Amino acid sequence: MTPVPKPAVEPGLVGALKQKVSSFNFDSWSKDIAGSSSHIFQIGIAFAAGFSLGFLFKKYFKSAFIAVAASVLVLAILHHSGAVTIQWPVVKQQVGVSSPEHVQSLLAGVVAWARTHVVLCLSAVGGCFIGYKLG
Repeated sequence: MTPVPKPAVEPGLVGALKQKVSSFNFDSWSKDIAGSSSHIFQIGIAFAAGFSLGFLFKKYFKSAFIAVAASVLVLAILHHSGAVTIQWPVVKQQVGVSSPEHVQSLLAGVVAWARTHVVLCLSAVGGCFIGYKLG
Protein backbone atom coordinates (compact mmCIF):
# COMPACT_ATOMS: atom_id res chain seq x y z
CA MET A 1 0.00 0.00 0.00
CA THR A 2 1.30 3.44 -0.89
CA PRO A 3 1.03 6.33 1.59
CA VAL A 4 -1.42 9.10 0.76
CA PRO A 5 0.45 12.40 0.22
CA LYS A 6 -0.53 15.31 2.46
CA PRO A 7 -2.02 18.33 0.76
CA ALA A 8 0.22 21.43 0.55
CA VAL A 9 -2.25 23.45 2.62
CA GLU A 10 -4.27 22.09 5.51
CA PRO A 11 -8.01 22.08 4.89
CA GLY A 12 -10.40 24.13 6.93
CA LEU A 13 -10.04 27.29 8.93
CA VAL A 14 -6.54 26.56 10.26
CA GLY A 15 -5.22 26.03 6.75
CA ALA A 16 -6.83 29.21 5.49
CA LEU A 17 -5.33 31.19 8.37
CA LYS A 18 -1.86 29.74 7.80
CA GLN A 19 -2.08 30.62 4.12
CA LYS A 20 -3.16 34.20 4.89
CA VAL A 21 -0.38 34.69 7.45
CA SER A 22 2.29 33.34 5.13
CA SER A 23 1.16 35.53 2.24
CA PHE A 24 0.69 38.71 4.33
CA ASN A 25 2.50 41.77 2.96
CA PHE A 26 2.52 44.80 5.28
CA ASP A 27 3.27 47.33 2.52
CA SER A 28 0.34 46.30 0.33
CA TRP A 29 -1.93 46.09 3.38
CA SER A 30 -1.00 49.60 4.53
CA LYS A 31 -1.63 50.97 1.04
CA ASP A 32 -5.03 49.22 0.89
CA ILE A 33 -6.12 50.43 4.34
CA ALA A 34 -4.65 53.89 4.80
CA GLY A 35 -2.53 54.83 1.84
CA SER A 36 0.93 55.04 3.39
CA SER A 37 3.00 54.06 6.36
CA SER A 38 2.64 57.56 7.83
CA HIS A 39 -1.12 56.98 8.07
CA ILE A 40 -0.49 53.68 9.83
CA PHE A 41 1.80 55.56 12.22
CA GLN A 42 -0.97 58.11 12.90
CA ILE A 43 -3.44 55.29 13.54
CA GLY A 44 -0.95 53.71 15.95
CA ILE A 45 -0.49 57.02 17.78
CA ALA A 46 -4.28 57.46 18.06
CA PHE A 47 -4.60 53.91 19.39
CA ALA A 48 -1.80 54.47 21.93
CA ALA A 49 -3.36 57.76 23.09
CA GLY A 50 -6.77 56.10 23.43
CA PHE A 51 -5.24 53.14 25.26
CA SER A 52 -3.43 55.45 27.69
CA LEU A 53 -6.57 57.49 28.29
CA GLY A 54 -8.69 54.40 28.96
CA PHE A 55 -6.05 52.83 31.21
CA LEU A 56 -5.53 56.00 33.27
CA PHE A 57 -9.27 56.67 33.40
CA LYS A 58 -9.94 53.31 35.01
CA LYS A 59 -7.00 53.55 37.40
CA TYR A 60 -7.45 57.13 38.64
CA PHE A 61 -11.03 58.18 37.88
CA LYS A 62 -12.32 57.50 41.39
CA SER A 63 -9.55 59.55 43.04
CA ALA A 64 -9.86 62.43 40.57
CA PHE A 65 -13.65 62.44 40.85
CA ILE A 66 -13.52 62.56 44.65
CA ALA A 67 -10.98 65.42 44.56
CA VAL A 68 -13.00 67.49 42.07
CA ALA A 69 -16.31 66.79 43.84
CA ALA A 70 -14.83 67.75 47.22
CA SER A 71 -13.41 70.97 45.75
CA VAL A 72 -16.74 71.92 44.20
CA LEU A 73 -18.58 71.10 47.42
CA VAL A 74 -16.22 73.23 49.52
CA LEU A 75 -16.47 76.10 47.02
CA ALA A 76 -20.29 75.86 47.01
CA ILE A 77 -20.40 75.93 50.83
CA LEU A 78 -18.06 78.92 50.95
CA HIS A 79 -20.10 80.73 48.28
CA HIS A 80 -23.37 80.00 50.11
CA SER A 81 -21.98 81.25 53.42
CA GLY A 82 -20.71 84.44 51.77
CA ALA A 83 -17.02 83.81 52.44
CA VAL A 84 -16.33 83.65 48.69
CA THR A 85 -18.01 85.62 45.91
CA ILE A 86 -17.96 84.06 42.45
CA GLN A 87 -18.07 86.56 39.59
CA TRP A 88 -19.63 84.49 36.80
CA PRO A 89 -18.89 86.93 33.94
CA VAL A 90 -15.18 86.74 34.80
CA VAL A 91 -15.33 82.94 35.00
CA LYS A 92 -16.99 82.75 31.56
CA GLN A 93 -14.37 85.11 30.14
CA GLN A 94 -11.48 83.07 31.62
CA VAL A 95 -12.90 79.78 30.39
CA GLY A 96 -13.46 81.27 26.95
CA VAL A 97 -17.12 80.33 26.61
CA SER A 98 -19.06 83.43 25.73
CA SER A 99 -22.33 81.97 24.48
CA PRO A 100 -24.08 78.67 23.73
CA GLU A 101 -23.60 79.34 20.02
CA HIS A 102 -19.84 79.28 20.56
CA VAL A 103 -20.08 75.85 22.19
CA GLN A 104 -22.31 74.56 19.39
CA SER A 105 -19.94 75.79 16.68
CA LEU A 106 -17.00 74.21 18.52
CA LEU A 107 -18.89 70.92 18.80
CA ALA A 108 -19.84 71.08 15.11
CA GLY A 109 -16.17 71.52 14.23
CA VAL A 110 -15.18 68.48 16.30
CA VAL A 111 -17.91 66.37 14.66
CA ALA A 112 -16.81 67.52 11.19
CA TRP A 113 -13.20 66.58 11.98
CA ALA A 114 -14.30 63.18 13.29
CA ARG A 115 -16.27 62.51 10.11
CA THR A 116 -13.23 63.16 7.95
CA HIS A 117 -10.91 61.12 10.19
CA VAL A 118 -13.06 58.08 10.90
CA VAL A 119 -10.20 55.56 11.00
CA LEU A 120 -8.25 57.64 13.54
CA CYS A 121 -11.34 58.06 15.72
CA LEU A 122 -12.14 54.35 15.62
CA SER A 123 -8.54 53.54 16.46
CA ALA A 124 -8.59 55.90 19.45
CA VAL A 125 -11.95 54.59 20.67
CA GLY A 126 -10.82 50.99 20.29
CA GLY A 127 -7.60 51.75 22.16
CA CYS A 128 -9.60 53.46 24.90
CA PHE A 129 -11.85 50.43 25.35
CA ILE A 130 -8.90 48.03 25.42
CA GLY A 131 -6.99 50.26 27.84
CA TYR A 132 -10.02 50.53 30.09
CA LYS A 133 -10.49 46.77 30.03
CA LEU A 134 -6.84 46.10 30.89
CA GLY A 135 -6.56 48.92 33.46
